[in-house]
Amino acid sequence: MFIVPVSRDNIVGKTPWVVIALIAVNTLLLAATYSANQQAVFSHYGFIPAQPHIATLFSSMFLHAGILHLLGNMWFLWMFGMRVEDRLGRSTFVLLYLLSGVGASALHYAFNIGSRIPCVGASGAISGVVGAYFVLFPRSLFDLEIYLGRFRVKTIQTQTHVAVTAWIGEQALLGLLSSYVHFSSVAFWAHVGGFAGGIVFAWVFLVIKPPEGIEAVGLSVPAEVFLGVRDLRSMRRWYSKLGFVAGEATQEDKNYGGVLALKAGGDGQPILFRQADNHGTPTTILINVKQLEKARSILDSRGVKVSSIWWDRQDNECFSLHDPEGNTVKITKMKVHS
Repeated sequence: MFIVPVSRDNIVGKTPWVVIALIAVNTLLLAATYSANQQAVFSHYGFIPAQPHIATLFSSMFLHAGILHLLGNMWFLWMFGMRVEDRLGRSTFVLLYLLSGVGASALHYAFNIGSRIPCVGASGAISGVVGAYFVLFPRSLFDLEIYLGRFRVKTIQTQTHVAVTAWIGEQALLGLLSSYVHFSSVAFWAHVGGFAGGIVFAWVFLVIKPPEGIEAVGLSVPAEVFLGVRDLRSMRRWYSKLGFVAGEATQEDKNYGGVLALKAGGDGQPILFRQADNHGTPTTILINVKQLEKARSILDSRGVKVSSIWWDRQDNECFSLHDPEGNTVKITKMKVHS
């Protein structure tokens, strides 16, 4: 039995060029190793604990043993890397990737001193990206897929902190088992080492560069909102002032003739806008924030006309505004549950 976390929350504001470049480089290098003596390449460029070299710490994370090894790693890189690159920026994301790969090899070395088997693959570096995602987006939506062999036996809908904790717990357990019973060639401790490195990196990043603007107040939409609107471009421009970014809609959404998915920089559900010939019935869009006064100040500075802070019937502190289609946007302070 094994666990696979599958993200349902990958809306980003910019094209993840570093992730795309890493996928391309890893793919090209796999093709190159097929045209050469693969074992000789691994012996020369793979990380060998019995013969550690600084150069192979880096070269090993760009090599793969086969197409399935590559596809699995690149799928994880794409799934977790898009939002992390969007949040960190390109150069910082590259640094995260490389340092996580080094951390992965370091822990693999600690548990395999004396081994002459070359360790290759990007999974350690990608595990660092997963660790950074865990810190930066702890409440994003995930499906936790549980497999028995090749068969999926259960899907659990959950969030980052549950899905990723289950996955890394599985890696640590398999690492302990493999230390006593060599049942697999997978470097499980490299996954754990990379993940730990990614967590530390993300914590340091947030200390040095805390969230700014609307993201700093923890903007999130509690549930998906579907709206029929007359002008998708107008709604995109207006909601960008609230700190929402556009993402790609699913094919099911596209079948409605035109969909714009807008999502805040933090966690939570997107607002889905569908092109409609007639103006639909205005609705109330609920948005939660951690810092209500700061959110109001930020929106006011962006030219968004907001109300004074008031208390609703549920005794929630909030303020409100209206979008161009007449919908009410009610922004409420998150309640802290003990």
